[in-house]
Amino acid sequence: MRLKGLVAIFLVMMLSGMVSAKVWRVVGELHGRINVNGLPWTKAYQTRMNVNGKCSDLVMYTARYTEPVVDQIKLQLEMQGAKVQVRGSAEGVVGLARWPDCEAKFLVVSAPSQPTHFIFFTYPDPSFLQTKPKLKVPEYINGVLRNIVEDEDTRTVFASFDTNDPGSQIHLFYGKALRAKGWELVVPAVFQNGQASGVSVYQKNNDLCYVQVSERKGASNLISLLVKGGEL
Repeated sequence: MRLKGLVAIFLVMMLSGMVSAKVWRVVGELHGRINVNGLPWTKAYQTRMNVNGKCSDLVMYTARYTEPVVDQIKLQLEMQGAKVQVRGSAEGVVGLARWPDCEAKFLVVSAPSQPTHFIFFTYPDPSFLQTKPKLKVPEYINGVLRNIVEDEDTRTVFASFDTNDPGSQIHLFYGKALRAKGWELVVPAVFQNGQASGVSVYQKNNDLCYVQVSERKGASNLISLLVKGGEL
């Protein structure tokens, strides 16, 4: 799977906490955006995406695992006058910074098995009107849309939904709905004792559709759809 497909997945992950603190001085003026001058971070990736119908810049950085990146982010954005909300754990954090005229969202992925943090920022463009996101496959009829991310350059769309329906019912719905629209099942989910696990993969011409359901105890289930061009 190409990097942009992975980026789309990271953007809609809901992780949960905090890490340790470090104080430093903001270098220069960069209203509404993180300023990495003076930080031992590496800029790894930048692109333009449509996030929930809003044209947005996406920037990805990496930093050493020992860096207290969450507090670096939080303190710097607060020094710019933002109200910052953070939730997560040592393994991953999602955050939102709000100013009167703009906002920034960030995601920190800190898997213990990796030597680096992966840090994602999305900056919605306040000058662009919000449009209705486009999804190439049917929305789940009993689901509530959480996020949708579009990259027109690579024809990649990622969407997530909340639902109370079981995974087997969801996979059966997409099997019927996608085949009716000309998609072919190439990798089936695993059905055992009335429950479904794994990912179903469908293909139509040069497009692929991945359907995954995460069943969660004590919470609604999560449907993840990834539609992209290219190969498995």
